[in-house]
Amino acid sequence: MKSKLISVMADESSDVSMTEQLAVCIRYLNASSDDEVSVNEVFLGFVELPTTDASTITDSLLGNLSKWGLDTERQRGMGFDGASNMSGTQSGVQARITQRYPKAIYVTHSFSHCLNLVIVASCNKVQEIKNFMTTFQELSFLFSYSPKRKEILKQNFSTSSDAEDLLADCPKEEHEERLFKSALNRESLPTPSDTRWRSRVDSISSFLANYSKIYDAVA
Repeated sequence: MKSKLISVMADESSDVSMTEQLAVCIRYLNASSDDEVSVNEVFLGFVELPTTDASTITDSLLGNLSKWGLDTERQRGMGFDGASNMSGTQSGVQARITQRYPKAIYVTHSFSHCLNLVIVASCNKVQEIKNFMTTFQELSFLFSYSPKRKEILKQNFSTSSDAEDLLADCPKEEHEERLFKSALNRESLPTPSDTRWRSRVDSISSFLANYSKIYDAVA
């Protein structure tokens, strides 16, 4: 790696054994000439975390960067999620790294995730939407946790779709929207994600496109 400067990205998650793991990546620039500059991203590895407090994560992250042969003084950027232990301005990981390396700038976590939080909070204030999403979530769990019902639904999904009837009054170009095209190719009802609003769109599109088949599978 010829680049003198790096940005560090890290995110924590539990593995199947319920051990906390920190996934670590770096980004850097490669400039072969003034006109040819490329951004490169490299996954460095997983770091096992005994605890998920900011102090432990900071020490584990910086320690492993050094172990992997990287000069931590070369950090110019940080990218973490919005959890308080990562993004906290007083004692979060980004604040602790900034104290040691003032030139390392923290980039605010995903704006799409922030938007999702606003949408969820707003929808929870509308009782009809809140009731629908709760029922829809329970419906998706009904199929996810029952192999028998899941197989019935899969068989039903192989038959004709309700999408054409539902969209009969829409302009023709809307029939070809990607969301419904994707919904028609599914073999099950996706479970919406709590953190990605786009997954809710995909799940509800699939629900609308296959409404009668889902109804028959539940009956």
